[in-house]
Amino acid sequence: MASTPTLSGDAVRSGPWTRSCSPDPIAQAPLIIDTLSSIFPVADGQYVFGPVVKIGWGTPTLVDLSVGVVIEVPDPIRIAIIGSVAAILPRPEMPLVELHLDVAGVVDFEAGTLAVDASLHHSSIIGFSLAGDMALRASFRDAPSLLLALGGFHRDFEPPAGFPRLARLSIGLNSGPLFRISFDCYIAITSNTVQFGAAFEIVAEVGSFAIEGGTEFDALIRFNPFALTPSIGLYISVSAAGFDLMGVWLSGRLEGPNPWHITGFAEFKSSRDEEAGERRRDHRHTVGRDHTGDPRRACDGHQALALDGAWTAAVSGTDGVTLRSASQTNDDL
Repeated sequence: MASTPTLSGDAVRSGPWTRSCSPDPIAQAPLIIDTLSSIFPVADGQYVFGPVVKIGWGTPTLVDLSVGVVIEVPDPIRIAIIGSVAAILPRPEMPLVELHLDVAGVVDFEAGTLAVDASLHHSSIIGFSLAGDMALRASFRDAPSLLLALGGFHRDFEPPAGFPRLARLSIGLNSGPLFRISFDCYIAITSNTVQFGAAFEIVAEVGSFAIEGGTEFDALIRFNPFALTPSIGLYISVSAAGFDLMGVWLSGRLEGPNPWHITGFAEFKSSRDEEAGERRRDHRHTVGRDHTGDPRRACDGHQALALDGAWTAAVSGTDGVTLRSASQTNDDL
C-alpha cells in the first residue's frame, strides 16, 4: 500500500507544477513521472490516472490555468490537483499586474486529510516584485485540526513537525539606486489561534553613508485558554563605511490577560558611547492579578454548585406562607 502523500513547500516553490502541466506531455514525460512519484509512491495494486487540462479566460487571454487532476485507487483513494495559474492584467501589452501561482494539493480519503501548498513566483504589481508561500493542512477524522498559513507563523508559535517553511508574503518597492523599500506580512489560522503581522523597512544609501529604518507588528491570539500577545517595534540607524554612527531602537510587548504583562525597551547608541548598555532602558509592568487558580473560573457549573458556600439560606422578614381557614373559602378557588 502506498504511504500517505506529503507535499514539500520547497518542491512547490521550485516550479515543477507548471512544467508538469505542459500542453506537451510527451516532451515533459520524465518530469511528470518524477512529480507524480513524489506524491504517489509506487505500490503494488495501486493505479494512478487523470487528465491534464489547460484553460484560458478572456480575449486576449488574461488568466491561464494549467492543471492536472490525478486519482489513485483502489485503497487508499487519493486525489491530487497539481497546476499553475497565471494572470496578466489589464492586458499582455500593459502588464500592470502579473501573477504566477503554482499549486499542489492532495486529498486522502482513508486518512481524512487535506494538504495544499502554493507559491508565488515571477510576479509583480506595477513593476514591484511579489513573492510568498501558502500552506494548508487539515484533518477531518477523530482529532480534527486545521492549519492555514499565508506567509508563515508568529515567532512564538511552533508549527507541527513536517509543516513546510514558508516565505513571507512580500512586495519589493525598489525606488532606484538610492532607496530600497520592502514590506512583508503573514496571517495564519489554526484550530486554537489567529496570528498576523507585518514589517516595513526603508534603506537610503549615498556612497558609504546610509540611513535605514523600519517598523514591525505581530499579534498572536489563543482561544483556549484565552491569551493575547501583541508586540510592536521600530528602529532607525545611521552608518558610514560600515560603522554605526547613531541608532535608536524601541520595542514593546503586551501579554495577558491573567494578568497583563507589559515589557519593552528603548536603546540609543552613538559612536561616542563606550558601552552600549549604558544607553538601554528596560521596562516591565504588571496590571491585574492571576485568575488561573480561582475555582470560580476553573470549574464548570456542576462543580461550582458542589463547592462549600455555594448554597445559603436567606431568612425572610415576613411570616412566609399563611394558611387561611377553610370556613373562609367559597366554592371559587
